[in-house]
Amino acid sequence: MASAFQIVGFAHVVATFWSVWDSCSVAVATEFYRGLLRSGSTDCRVLDLSGERVAAALDEAVMALARTGADLVEWVPYAHYGI
Repeated sequence: MASAFQIVGFAHVVATFWSVWDSCSVAVATEFYRGLLRSGSTDCRVLDLSGERVAAALDEAVMALARTGADLVEWVPYAHYGI
């Protein structure tokens, strides 16, 4: 599925290797997008979508979930595909 999104033109795709709990997805998505905001902005129109920042934001979000004591199977499946 991630490859299909890249084929149609998305530069970055965040996907999981298996199904994940909704609560985990919400936690990761919240931290991920917070990590993409430029210089602490709250305006979602100023996201930093550079390749390094997207990958780093996902890593930071997943590690934040891991630090909550979530089981390994809840935070390991997230992956960034992109340039």
